[in-house]
Amino acid sequence: MGNLNVLYACDDNYAPYATVSICSLLENNKNFESVNIYAVLDKVSSDNVERMAKQIDLYHAIFIPVDAAPIVEEIMELGLPQYRNSYGTNFRLFFDRFIREDVKKLLYLDCDTIVCGDLTSFIEHSGGGMRLCSAGFADGQI
Repeated sequence: MGNLNVLYACDDNYAPYATVSICSLLENNKNFESVNIYAVLDKVSSDNVERMAKQIDLYHAIFIPVDAAPIVEEIMELGLPQYRNSYGTNFRLFFDRFIREDVKKLLYLDCDTIVCGDLTSFIEHSGGGMRLCSAGFADGQI
């Protein structure tokens, strides 16, 4: 199987949840040749970053931490509002600032998402020629 590129975003409060989510993702998707985990980190402590990196390394995935500070600055300049005292909700809108150009597909997961299965069919979906796709959430399943 090919590559899996996943984007997470979290602050220090949600870093432990993101780490659990990442573990569920990696545990259920061992069939990919490589997995790249992009994580936009907003004031995440070095201890939490280290815990996240260690878990990702256990699965031989690639951890790509992204400092949220420049993104927060841009969000503030644009006058975008906070949601629950955080700019984190908007981080995913700026993925083009830090994702490698050769990445053809990128899956964004909320940091409190538990992945309970193989994502191959989701990743292989053509998207019908669309540049952006999303999945609905109903009854606890996508």
